[in-house]
Amino acid sequence: MASDTNKHLDRARRSLEKNKLREAVTEYQAVLDEVPSHQEASQALADIYTRLNEPALAAQYYGTQFDRLLEVGDAAKASAVFGRFLRSVAQPPDRLMRYGTLLQRQNHASEAIEQFGAAAELFLEQQRGIEALACYESIALLDPENFARHVVLGELAEKLRHADLAARSFLRAGQLTQAVGSLDEALEYFGHANRLVPNDRSGALLFAEAKLRKGDSEGAVALLEPFAPNDKDTAFLVLFGESLLRTTRLDRAREVFQAYYRQKPDSFEKLFELAGAYIRAGEDPKAAALLTEIKDWMRAGRKEAALA
Repeated sequence: MASDTNKHLDRARRSLEKNKLREAVTEYQAVLDEVPSHQEASQALADIYTRLNEPALAAQYYGTQFDRLLEVGDAAKASAVFGRFLRSVAQPPDRLMRYGTLLQRQNHASEAIEQFGAAAELFLEQQRGIEALACYESIALLDPENFARHVVLGELAEKLRHADLAARSFLRAGQLTQAVGSLDEALEYFGHANRLVPNDRSGALLFAEAKLRKGDSEGAVALLEPFAPNDKDTAFLVLFGESLLRTTRLDRAREVFQAYYRQKPDSFEKLFELAGAYIRAGEDPKAAALLTEIKDWMRAGRKEAALA
């Protein structure tokens, strides 16, 4: 009842004035028993337990304040409460995750990563994989150039049977490791992604390009072949054509490069390479026919100087 609550509040305030802290605690707790969301009582109890040098008990009430401040949208005060009173005391993972999200919105990336990481570990201990996965997604977003973040995310996503997310994570890890020269490691990540989602065209392209760099042109062709009947994208055509050229599938490579240069008539280097491959293979008539075709295309495009 409201009258009982007011009586407890009056007694609690008088106890505080007389520095009778334990008596004030009893009265404020009685208020919370009747009105669990009572702001004054929660604040007072947090402050009193701090004065009594009982930080664990104080943190319970500061945690309640933090949650309420987030609910009402007061991010600045919520951040201040956590930083001053809760950081040094063990917190439940949900609160750590909320604080990480708050820091993320405030562009405090390194601090947010720390909170998300701590929350993820606790979630995993509690067998709450989905929540941990959300934390690792946030970490990868905050530190996108760190391949290890994507590997951790991919491994947990795979364990939880989120194949698409796992494959995207391993692909990103592969791209990052390849960029710093670790081609063999990149191939492992690309292969992992391909096994998870074998019909993903983007992943197949990345994997095939890496295989081609490694010298495995047959492997590149095998990856790209399933997409060939319907794929007319120039990036695909030039990669597939190069793979076919290196495996001496010359007639097929010719078809692919011709389709490519119909869309990109500004350069014909690969067709000249293909003509040379025909000559080396002892197929001079095909080389001659291709060179004639190149000559007609280049003249039609007013590229006589380049042809010469």
